[in-house]
Amino acid sequence: MVVARTASVSGDQSAGRKLVLGLRPEHLTRADQSLAAKIKVVEPLGSKTLVQAELDGRDMTVLLKERYAAEIGDILHLGLDDAPQFLFDPETEQRV
Repeated sequence: MVVARTASVSGDQSAGRKLVLGLRPEHLTRADQSLAAKIKVVEPLGSKTLVQAELDGRDMTVLLKERYAAEIGDILHLGLDDAPQFLFDPETEQRV
């Protein structure tokens, strides 16, 4: 999960509230200059690669759909694929 500092959801009272963006590891992709995560562990899984990384002080797991060679401490730039993403209220844990 990634914490959004502020977010606006069309037509509601969520503007300016802190929300949590819920993502599955397989919904993140490598990108040019997007979210920068620091790699902690790289685990090759045949044609895929499982990466443990840190983004904004939070641990996250990324399942890349390709082989990816990297070293611990490298920066992995991430983006979101076309899968649906969901926003959650961090206090109630309810989907917004």
